Amino acid sequence: MHSYSVVFPLPPWKDIYETDSERDQTFAESVEVFEGMKGWYSQWGYKTLEVPRCNIDARIAFILRHIND
Repeated sequence: MHSYSVVFPLPPWKDIYETDSERDQTFAESVEVFEGMKGWYSQWGYKTLEVPRCNIDARIAFILRHIND
């Protein structure tokens, strides 16, 4: 069994945020949920490393760099 101590939340990104039939939250609501989620993970002892707002390849590289450390 694996034990995970780090999570990689992807923050709301205003420049690309859209709503649709499945994602009906406003951007402000998504920020609230994101902050609550980070707080929940911290409360349970997880380290959160927020994934930067950049292109997908840089996001993947960020996550892989931290997983491989």
